[in-house]
Amino acid sequence: MHRLPYENIVKMMMFRKEHPADIIIRLREMDLALPKDIVNLCKDVYNELERQNPEYFSNKRNKVPDEEVLLGQNIYGLFYSYYELPYNPDHRHLLNGYAGALRILEDPKMRRAVQAMALAKITDEETELMLNARYDLNYGPEDIIFYLENFFNVKKWRLPQLRDLVEEETDESFSTMYLLALKGDKGYLLWKLGLSPNRSYQEMLQDMMNDSFYLFKENSKSGKADHDLAYKWSQVALKVAEKLERSDKEESDAQQFFQSIEFNLQSPDAPKTILKAEDLGDDLPEFNLKTKGEQEDIPVVDPEKAESGTTKFKGLKASKNMET
Repeated sequence: MHRLPYENIVKMMMFRKEHPADIIIRLREMDLALPKDIVNLCKDVYNELERQNPEYFSNKRNKVPDEEVLLGQNIYGLFYSYYELPYNPDHRHLLNGYAGALRILEDPKMRRAVQAMALAKITDEETELMLNARYDLNYGPEDIIFYLENFFNVKKWRLPQLRDLVEEETDESFSTMYLLALKGDKGYLLWKLGLSPNRSYQEMLQDMMNDSFYLFKENSKSGKADHDLAYKWSQVALKVAEKLERSDKEESDAQQFFQSIEFNLQSPDAPKTILKAEDLGDDLPEFNLKTKGEQEDIPVVDPEKAESGTTKFKGLKASKNMET
């Protein structure tokens, strides 16, 4: 089934009962890619919404649906933010990320990067980290999440739908990055996007955790709203700390592994003279390739006996009971 990555935008305008022609104009103003059958796709969305909410759409004057309807469609924050309407304070958190999402939408370079990284299955957290580290920006995780939920939601799309998306993209620079993303070469994609970091992954994680920790401290001093924000930053700091520990452990294991290999190569039993095949004469052995199940056991070298050289991570380590 053909779908729109910005279906939430279309739903939002339909619940506001905007004229179909005006919806198309607004989508063009947002510089969103419009497929050839955009009119039919919008009709399909409208028919589904009308089927689910017959009373609301039969009342021509009412242009604000019940909260439950917008919450059920997952567009509450989008609807009230876009139309700048008074909202229920209990749902304030659903509006978080709207301003940042608009910044991404209005910056073609950022929009292309976020969308291509989403197609490459790069997580929201990693996307935020890389953009902020490379361009010294201040996007928050809620900005990336809000954008990908409302302006480029392709999480559950299958390959045929993704192919349609590439074909419908009118900007060649976007479609080129989409193709790289779908091929799965994340490293090459990030390099083409100009996001190859100048610092190590661990250094970027360390900076992010430091920022989260100090934002937690600042917001934990006064006010209920600040306390809620402090809790959010404490959770971010903990998640980054866990990622740092995993990353450091993986790096340490890799170094120990390669040190073990180097230890074997430097063992006194290794021949110091390089022989040529003709030097072996009639004693030239036959090399038979073995299947996976027939491979001989390779002796394991105790990492403790390998040469030391592993650098341990010496950064901050957040605990679950963070104190100011």
